Parts: sequence; structure tokens; C-alpha cells
Amino acid sequence: MVVQSLPAVTVAASSVLKTTRFREQLSSQLPWLSDTPAALYMTVLILLAATGITVLAVDFHARRR
Repeated sequence: MVVQSLPAVTVAASSVLKTTRFREQLSSQLPWLSDTPAALYMTVLILLAATGITVLAVDFHARRR
């Protein structure tokens, strides 16, 4: 369970940082951020990926017990 949790936590933490920082702070690291629709799209996809990884890991381990 620890192995599956590490990618989920990493992706979730990345998503939180991307959604809580100002655009000016992130624009040097993420060049695609200047395009607002793409930035919103990528942020939503990253949040959904983190949620999906977490749900799959929890479901997998719940069924094993």
C-alpha cells in the first residue's frame, strides 16, 4: 500500500501547489501556463489523476482484506 500511496501523494501535492500559487510564481517553471484554458485543463486533469490513483489503491487494498 505504501508503494501505491507515494505516487498518489506526489500527484496530489503537485496539484495543490499548482492551484494555490499565483500564476506569476509558476510561469517560469510551467511555460504552458500563459494559455489559461490549457492551464485550467491540465490542473483539472492532474487533480482527477490523483483522485483516481487514490481510489484505486484504497479499493484494491479493501478487497484484499
